[in-house]
Amino acid sequence: IETWSELVDNHQQTPRELPLTIHLSVLGTTGLTAYFGFIHVGCPRLPSETKRPEVVLVNAAAGAVGSIVCQIAKNVYGCKVIGVAGSDAKCRLLIDDLKCCDAVINYREMENEVERGAGTADPAELFALKSTEFQKRLRRVLKQIDAKGLDIVFDNVGGYQLNECLSRLNYFARVAICGAISGYNNDLTKQQTDNNVSPTGLYMKHGMAIISLRAKIQGFIVLDYIKEWSNAKKDLARWVLEGKIRYQKEDIRDGLENAPSALVDLFHGNNNGKLIVKVGEQQVKRKEIVSRL
Repeated sequence: IETWSELVDNHQQTPRELPLTIHLSVLGTTGLTAYFGFIHVGCPRLPSETKRPEVVLVNAAAGAVGSIVCQIAKNVYGCKVIGVAGSDAKCRLLIDDLKCCDAVINYREMENEVERGAGTADPAELFALKSTEFQKRLRRVLKQIDAKGLDIVFDNVGGYQLNECLSRLNYFARVAICGAISGYNNDLTKQQTDNNVSPTGLYMKHGMAIISLRAKIQGFIVLDYIKEWSNAKKDLARWVLEGKIRYQKEDIRDGLENAPSALVDLFHGNNNGKLIVKVGEQQVKRKEIVSRL
């Protein structure tokens, strides 16, 4: 997305305490997506502006974008945060290491339990069973943090997770649609069923509730805010230096030949934070780059 000249310029404006690779995570499109999706679409309010901290749910919460959203929500805006992640290790990362979530849901453990007990259920039946069980766990964690519903949902997944979150919204809730990883591999040429819910289907199921709750659902693309990237990066860099955002050690895979397997690992959730493929050892000094422009 960025040219060499923009990268050099951005690096010159970055505090020297921060490594160059931070431009591939917190100060790159990863952090910018978290920043604009949560702040500009989610429109969080500080506890001083409300009678209570707002309640935020983030799925794919241990991922590169999700983990930054959780930290901004918790450490900058003082929200109560529920993270949805795919393993016990990722849940521990959010609770014990980053300390950016008040409660977590291990959705993969839940799915495995449902599938073991479902026998020969077809995909549509499995989708319904997973939805029911996710709703139970969502109610449980809301009770755990003494909350009745969700004020902000930052959705990276779609599918039943988004579906069930829409039924737990508070008045004037905001839903930021960042991704739909659960449906990226769907065959769009086939007729959609209950296990592949279309945006229209979601609205038809929850339309009246969304209207009565005055809720907002909005998709976004980080490029929409490109003119504001510079100021956003200053905020993100400041929060990193203040300790409000801890960026995870990058998950670096050596060699371009490992790019295909790295992509597979990304979709299977076998990464922690920003997944980077390192294509070489050579480091070019800033002056050398500038001299070539």
